[in-house]
Amino acid sequence: MKKVIILGGSGIGMIASSIIDRVGEARVIGFLNDFSIWWLLRIAVAILFVGNVIFLFILGRQIKLMNRLFSGKFDFIVRTFNVLLMILALLGLLMNLMVG
Repeated sequence: MKKVIILGGSGIGMIASSIIDRVGEARVIGFLNDFSIWWLLRIAVAILFVGNVIFLFILGRQIKLMNRLFSGKFDFIVRTFNVLLMILALLGLLMNLMVG
């Protein structure tokens, strides 16, 4: 049986709950009555942060591969990139804590 959480508690949320109960294929776990834009913003910041980290991780691996291929001519770029990735990780963590 599927578990469902409904956004909103009165009005359309109660109608959705009664329909789900009558169909019987799912069970209502609860309602999210206090739904605000800040909650969405926090999720959006987290998704953006994870996407940037994944992108920079892939790009960093490519730079390290180029560094190996060209005999260490990209050492400065690799070090700078690693520092940039660490700063981005800390900044994303701080942003996520400040929004919530």
